[in-house]
Amino acid sequence: KGENHSGSPFCPDLQQAADRWSWQAGSKISLWCAHSSGRVSVGGTGALNLFPGYSSDAEIYERAGLMDHGPSIFAHVIFPTEEDKRILKKHGSFSVHCPDATVNIIAGIMPLQHMEAEGLKIAMGTDIAGGHGIGIYRQVARAVQLSKLKEFYEPQESKTITITQAFYHATKESGSVFGKVGSFEKGYAFNALVIDNMEDPWTKMTAEEKLERFCYIGDDRNIKADILMGSCWSRNFRNLLFNVLKSSSVGTHLDN
Repeated sequence: KGENHSGSPFCPDLQQAADRWSWQAGSKISLWCAHSSGRVSVGGTGALNLFPGYSSDAEIYERAGLMDHGPSIFAHVIFPTEEDKRILKKHGSFSVHCPDATVNIIAGIMPLQHMEAEGLKIAMGTDIAGGHGIGIYRQVARAVQLSKLKEFYEPQESKTITITQAFYHATKESGSVFGKVGSFEKGYAFNALVIDNMEDPWTKMTAEEKLERFCYIGDDRNIKADILMGSCWSRNFRNLLFNVLKSSSVGTHLDN
């Protein structure tokens, strides 16, 4: 079971094939949705021009059965209509914000703040086909930056988000695509990065300030350990980390 990234299947036969494949494999469908002004326009080569009688991009997928096999995953979602949002909410689908990619291809900026306020599920991704790096922490900072531009140029479309909002969408909200992943709460998979050297010696910083600095200017040199499903991938650091966590409230769950 996994994810089927099918791009943008305009052909009805291809849509039906993707639907069968998803049903047989038990996998979620990952597609594009409302990712360009040309796609959602009625004229020219827009999707709605190719599917007369449809009112939105998401309706094309819904009527093809591509949203029937668990929460579907839709990349970008920059120009969602009210109908798109209604359908996405109805099926519990995820809209994936890929900041670097949408800038690189000059697609636009997701109205994240407004979509969040309307109750849509928003994950975060790198879209390495259009992006230029795999570090999701970079996208956290970039999402905040783009939200500021969105509010400045299109104040009616969305508002600025905080670093904690962006971090939530990159971790817990994104992780929920795969189950109980993306949080330090009890019962969740213990995945973490241990970061260091983000604090100047002459001043104290809060945990949130260190996180923000890492997302903006940090890199692999600041990552001291990578913990995946409770396993530490830095041998030299593993014993020290385990002893520290054992003495904390987090550590009480390590042996469970």
